[in-house]
Amino acid sequence: ILADIYAASERPIKGVSSKTILESAVRHGMKDAAIMDKDAIPEYVMKDKRSGDAIIVLGAGDISETADELSELFHEESKRIPEEDIAKLSGQVSGKIRFMERLSMHTSFRIGGPADIWIEPADVNELRKILAFAKDRRMKVSVIGRGTNVLARDEGFRGIVIHLGSPEFKRLTVKGARLKVGAGFSLPQLVSLCCDRGLAGLESLVGIPGTVGGAIFMNAGGASNPIFRNFGDFITSVKAMDYSGRILRLAKSDLEFGYRKSNLARWIIVEVELLLRMESGASLSSRASKFLKMKKAKQVLDSLSAGCVFKNPKDSQFTSGQMIDSLGLKGKSIGGAEVSKRHANFIVNRKGATCADVMGLIRLIRKRVEDNYKVKLELEVSVI
Repeated sequence: ILADIYAASERPIKGVSSKTILESAVRHGMKDAAIMDKDAIPEYVMKDKRSGDAIIVLGAGDISETADELSELFHEESKRIPEEDIAKLSGQVSGKIRFMERLSMHTSFRIGGPADIWIEPADVNELRKILAFAKDRRMKVSVIGRGTNVLARDEGFRGIVIHLGSPEFKRLTVKGARLKVGAGFSLPQLVSLCCDRGLAGLESLVGIPGTVGGAIFMNAGGASNPIFRNFGDFITSVKAMDYSGRILRLAKSDLEFGYRKSNLARWIIVEVELLLRMESGASLSSRASKFLKMKKAKQVLDSLSAGCVFKNPKDSQFTSGQMIDSLGLKGKSIGGAEVSKRHANFIVNRKGATCADVMGLIRLIRKRVEDNYKVKLELEVSVI
């Protein structure tokens, strides 16, 4: 596998390039030689390797980063969960536990290899035990809701994936315009319920999938247009657990929300308190219908995707979608992944797409946008 060859402080050598080396390799019988973006090499190797292969990374410059990433991936893959550990975890948790669970079953992209452990704790006590188990064994932990903003790697996740899907994390209490909502509660259901009960504020979030926990973490919402609100606008406090198992309640003054971000990465969100306002249910339902109609006209709500792939760049006169569209990339595909023909900031899984396919499109889009607009696009989707 050949990466790009480029000059550092020295002058380029005429006639020497990745392409000329590839042509020579093919002439000498290496029919499967290929040129590849450096960032794509580790995932390709992990997917294509076979037992008995020897892998050598050779070169100057930042190719050492590829070697480091491969080393880490091999180290993680080599970890196996001992039977006694499996028995111990199963004895501590009454909620659902599945081993080598394919993440494609739990993401809206329908992409992703197996997680070592998929677990749904019954309550906060079991959540605490899971975190202690992971800490003792130095296992990675990831928390996902409905996987609507997630791109899972083809090789899967070496560690524990936690899903707060039990009834304990889906509780809802309403007192006037104040709500307490569990992190596992469905965001679409919450928006619909609030409209029905005459609780105003969340109606512009109609059509956004996922859970309340994910909406808090990403500060889900609409565009910069002030008619679209963000979830963080209505939060008065958040109940959360840190990764040592300590429960705390974060007041509004402790919370920071921005465009598709919050300061909650250090915690697992358990519950949120919201303050809305009273209004006619009929007018809220009408308003929600108008918002949904606007979104259906522009966004991709009926295909396998993870929503908008890139955040809109700050201080740019163009959105990410506008830049991608202007470069003629709508409909561009790699493998089973395609840039949506309706909205250029969506990548859809047309037919059996892999994470590698999607990442290939992401790299292509980023390079084209940076080359033409001098803008580095930031991912909105989470890659695990």
